[in-house]
Amino acid sequence: MQRILLSRAACVFLGMAALLTHQGWVQAQLMAQAPGQEICEDNPERPSSIRKTVDVPELGIKVDIPENYRVAVMPEGIHFRGPHEIISESEFERFSCIARGGLAYGRGRFFEMLSIVDNPSGMSADTLIDSTIQASMYGRSPRAVYQGDSFNAVAALAPSSMSAAAWLLIPSTQQVLFIEIGCDCPIAIDDVFYRLSTISFL
Repeated sequence: MQRILLSRAACVFLGMAALLTHQGWVQAQLMAQAPGQEICEDNPERPSSIRKTVDVPELGIKVDIPENYRVAVMPEGIHFRGPHEIISESEFERFSCIARGGLAYGRGRFFEMLSIVDNPSGMSADTLIDSTIQASMYGRSPRAVYQGDSFNAVAALAPSSMSAAAWLLIPSTQQVLFIEIGCDCPIAIDDVFYRLSTISFL
């Protein structure tokens, strides 16, 4: 009986501690908010089952995405690995708010980024892809080859299994497109293969 009473007391103590910790966290967030500072709403939305095809002329591609998503040039001040991201409308508004100086609470998120690989030395596409992979966190990962209807791509999974990337040549510009998918959750090489399957050239 004594052991049960101690267990109940411990549960009550832990519950009160958790409540006080939460209250302290909320208070800290409110104290961090500057007077008149905008609060950035966080309204995650599921991808729509309705699809649309979006042209991305800066990258020389078009891509199939959910109706409630966009291929966005991320706002200035939001520093990601690439300038374009496939992102939901609500998430884009949240990051636009952050770029304006608004306050947002941190959380994990799934992301899909697209960019052109810099090639100041004028390397061939194969050499550029190989050197880029070697210099990245994917350098020691096994490489996989995606074979699509109109192009092939080289892909790799990060050692952490929390991101995957792919590299492919864009025929019209002879530039290399870099695609990266990541999350604070497990990612599979099939995730980047799926994104590749939704891409075609302009």
